[in-house]
Amino acid sequence: MSSKEGHVLASEYKDIDIFYNPYSTSAQETLAHVQKRFERWDGGPRVQYHRTSADLDHFKEIVIEAIEAKDGETITGAISGDGSINSHLLIKQDPETPEVVRDSPLWTPGGGNAINLFKAVTDRIYYRRPDEVIRHGVIEEFYPLSITTSEQSGKTEDRLAASIFSVGAMALAAEFLNDPDYRASRLRNKRFGEILTDPIRVLQSLKFADEFEYSDSDGTKKDVFEMLFINAPHIAKVIHAPKVSLTGPAYMLEVPRKSAPRVIGSIARLAIGRSNGSFMEENHIFEVISDGIMAQVDGESWYVEPGTIFDVTYSKSPVRIVSTIQNP
Repeated sequence: MSSKEGHVLASEYKDIDIFYNPYSTSAQETLAHVQKRFERWDGGPRVQYHRTSADLDHFKEIVIEAIEAKDGETITGAISGDGSINSHLLIKQDPETPEVVRDSPLWTPGGGNAINLFKAVTDRIYYRRPDEVIRHGVIEEFYPLSITTSEQSGKTEDRLAASIFSVGAMALAAEFLNDPDYRASRLRNKRFGEILTDPIRVLQSLKFADEFEYSDSDGTKKDVFEMLFINAPHIAKVIHAPKVSLTGPAYMLEVPRKSAPRVIGSIARLAIGRSNGSFMEENHIFEVISDGIMAQVDGESWYVEPGTIFDVTYSKSPVRIVSTIQNP
C-alpha cells in the first residue's frame, strides 16, 4: 500500500465495512448522510453496510464474519455512540479475535452523543465529509486506557476507554444522560434539543453526586468529588495539556470537594492551563472505599462496589485507526 510520511493511506484499502447501531443517538441520520456521500464515490474502496446487535457476542460475530470475508483488506467503519465504539475496541483488543480483524483499521464516521474518538482523529472540516476522510486519512495507532476492576468477591473485569475514564460526579452525569426516558423525551429529540437539554441534565445530576473516599496504592486515603483520566487530544487542547495524544500520556485530574466555587475553580484552572492534574506515566492503582459511587468509560457508566480496586494503565497493543489528525 502507498504511504504518506510513513503512514498507510486509508484510500488504498479495497473495502470499507460500515457497522451501524440503529438505536444509537443520531445513528440513522448519520447513516443516511454517509450513504449519500458515498453514492458519488468513484475510484475508491467499495462500501458495505451491516446492522449490529445490542448483544456483544452477536455483535462480535457480525463484525468478525464481515471482516474475515474481506481477507483483512477492509476498514472497520462504526456509525454509533461511544459505547458501541468501545465494543469495537474490545473486539480488536481480544487476543482470541482473528488477526485480520484486529489489524483492520477502525474508522468512526459519526453518530452518537459525544463521539469523542471521532473528534480526536477527525479534522473539523471533515466532520460532515466522510468520503474526504477516506481520501485524505492515514492509518494511525493509539493506545486505549485499560481499566481492570477487582471486587472483594473476587470478580474481575477488564474495560477499555478510548477517551475518558472517571469515577464520581461525571460518571453519575453519564448515568443521568443515558436514562432511557430522558433520551426519549420530545424536547431532547428536536433539532439541537440535546444541546439545550444535556447541560441542564448534567447540572441536575451534580446535585445528587457526593464526594467519595478512596485509598491510593501507598495507603493514603483521600476524599474527592471527581477523579478523571483524559486520553483524547481534542479534550486535552481545551485544558491546555498538549502532551496528551492518542499515543499517550493520559492526563489525571481530581476535583477535591463538592462545592460550586471548587468545581468552577477547577474548570477555570483547566481553561487557563493551570490545573493541578498530572500526566500518567505509569499504571495508577486505587481502591474505592465509599458506597454508592459510579464509574464510567466513554460515557458508559456502572455502579462500583465498596472495596473495588482499580488498576488503570495503557493497553498492551495499539489499535489502528483512520485519522486526518497526525498524533505524535
